[in-house]
Amino acid sequence: MIVIGIDPHMKTHTAVALDSATGRGIGERTVKCTESGHDELLSWARALGPDRYFAIEDCGMSRAGSSDTCSHGVSAWCECRPR
Repeated sequence: MIVIGIDPHMKTHTAVALDSATGRGIGERTVKCTESGHDELLSWARALGPDRYFAIEDCGMSRAGSSDTCSHGVSAWCECRPR
């Protein structure tokens, strides 16, 4: 399984993909916090493989954008509150 962690901000979202079995980094992508940026992020994630899980930091200010991204064809995701 691939785990994709997303750190959302007001202007950009940064995603890092890891192989959950080995912890090996697979890739990283930063996109603008726009509809086309969300589409780019999802296209990148889909190209990594079919078995993927998203963990999205819930920072409040960009919550709507990350939730919108997750509702577009993403079946497994969680919001993670920073400590």
